[in-house]
Amino acid sequence: GEPSRIAHACYMHAIANSIHDRALSAGLAARASDAAARSGCPTDRAAALAATGFAADGPDAALEAFAESDRVARSAGNRWMSTFARTELYGLLLTRGEPQEASVGLAEVVDVWFRAGEWSQQWHTLSRCIVALDHAGDDDSACRLIGAIEERTAIGAPPVRATLRERMLRSQDELRSRVGAERYDELTAEGAGLPVVEVVHRTRAALLGIGA
Repeated sequence: GEPSRIAHACYMHAIANSIHDRALSAGLAARASDAAARSGCPTDRAAALAATGFAADGPDAALEAFAESDRVARSAGNRWMSTFARTELYGLLLTRGEPQEASVGLAEVVDVWFRAGEWSQQWHTLSRCIVALDHAGDDDSACRLIGAIEERTAIGAPPVRATLRERMLRSQDELRSRVGAERYDELTAEGAGLPVVEVVHRTRAALLGIGA
């Protein structure tokens, strides 16, 4: 019955349900917010705001929630939660047609996850980078990145908002169509064989090139 534990449980459950049942997710996010208010802990509030972002009905509301989650997490010195919120914020900027700001931001969070050794979040973040590279027309880099990700996890795996998941999967299909099946298979096989450190460095360089 501790408010902090309730807030965390509802935050996790809200994110897990956000792709398939937005109404349930929104209800859980509201419960997380109520519990966070009772606990008075800024990390609980940042988590509840992140859950609100995942459950939000539209991109504007989601962006606002993720930006506030980042602000609250920073105020508490919680770098993990701040980076988690910004991963989603920059991914949403891609779907709104703001690739330059999104690419620079994603390059930053990729670096944070890499330095922290947080591999689960690293691959989630790199999945969002596919959209940025696709948008920039860097087909080869995008296809290699798909190969690297699929060697270790799956494109569009949670946590991710449903609209962004659809955009990532569409980018994958469009890239395969543009480069052709044979070249796509060659590039993804190359990416699958790359060391993780090279995947990270190549992706960050490509992203920063987009944002320049």
